[in-house]
Amino acid sequence: MKKQIVCATLLAGLSSATFASKARMIALGEDGDRGSSVYSDVRNVFTNPAVMNRLKNMVTLEWGADAKGATQNTNVAPRAEGGLFKDAGVIRYGAYHGYIANFDRNYTGFAPSATPATPADVNDPAKYAVPGNSFNLFLAGDAGIEWGVRLQYASQTKKNANAATTNLTDEYSFSGFGLGFGILMGDLSASSNLTFTDKSEYKQPTVTNSLKGKFGFDLNVAYTWETFTFLGSFETRGLEHTPVSTNTVANDEYTKTIFKFGAAHRCAVAENVSVVTTGKFVMNNQKKVAKTSATASTETKINTTTLPVTVAVEAAATSWLTLRGSVSQSLLINNQKTETTTTPAPATTTAPSEEPATDAVVAAGASLKFGDFSVDGLLGYGQAATTDADKEGSLRLDRLLSRVSLNYVF
Repeated sequence: MKKQIVCATLLAGLSSATFASKARMIALGEDGDRGSSVYSDVRNVFTNPAVMNRLKNMVTLEWGADAKGATQNTNVAPRAEGGLFKDAGVIRYGAYHGYIANFDRNYTGFAPSATPATPADVNDPAKYAVPGNSFNLFLAGDAGIEWGVRLQYASQTKKNANAATTNLTDEYSFSGFGLGFGILMGDLSASSNLTFTDKSEYKQPTVTNSLKGKFGFDLNVAYTWETFTFLGSFETRGLEHTPVSTNTVANDEYTKTIFKFGAAHRCAVAENVSVVTTGKFVMNNQKKVAKTSATASTETKINTTTLPVTVAVEAAATSWLTLRGSVSQSLLINNQKTETTTTPAPATTTAPSEEPATDAVVAAGASLKFGDFSVDGLLGYGQAATTDADKEGSLRLDRLLSRVSLNYVF
């Protein structure tokens, strides 16, 4: 008990600092988009908007590509985002641009690009407009129970010249609508995020091809007891592809279900130096049904079970510099099973169980403080890198930080 009290006391100074960036979350081995149940960070409002009750007034900006054309959101190809969070007496409000994680295109066998290149691409679900032009509104307050809601809306449309007519008759568009809500009761956090509309279309003069998201939602809960945090989440989403050919061919379908539960222990090894060990059991089940006609299809299931363990350290090295880093690896449980079924049935093929491509992942980052301003970023990414696998692992003064964010507290 004494050790736990000492840990909590030493961590108080570091925990009270205001952090807000994808770079910080990634450097600590957490979800850069949706934040963390373990660390205090502004990114957590996208999982539980009630967290806004415990934020300072601030502006946060994430450097990245123009959201209209960005097809990735990786450490070396981030998406531009930014917003404001402020109190107004008994309530708090916020507005945020660019967040699109709830409009998911990360399915097995599906990788979107920015725009159809030719009329023939209308049959290719990888050539639709990617989600973009998203806007989020937040509202939070405290009525004995801290509460918060998030409203998300996205819409964009672009017209291209048809290859045959040269007129602006080819149109691709995206529209999305979602709602998030959550509560905080002392050390208990509970939240849910719902996606009602998630639709991409590509229209030509006589045909329409569409990708339509099914109703999706997630449930999240976390409880902190002294220096331990226990957490769990459930998420399910889906996507339907309605092809051309006068839309008579049966739809392709993509679905996934993700279940997580785990625990984290946080302690200090010195003043303003915290070490956090996190273990999570993760089940990720994805399915793709590719239909070539109303009666013929191929169903592929990929079920992955992992137990990632992360050890992270964060330290206030000086009054103006905070350093952080982590190492993550799946231990003991690291299995993937692929099963393919064809209809009409020549056979059902189950591939041998195999380990997913997960090995030790190391990340590091830093925050530079200048009064009420702070700059966050990741360390060690090479200048010519195009994917996360191209990290050089070197500290370059001509490219000191990547995935940079700027935060201002007022």
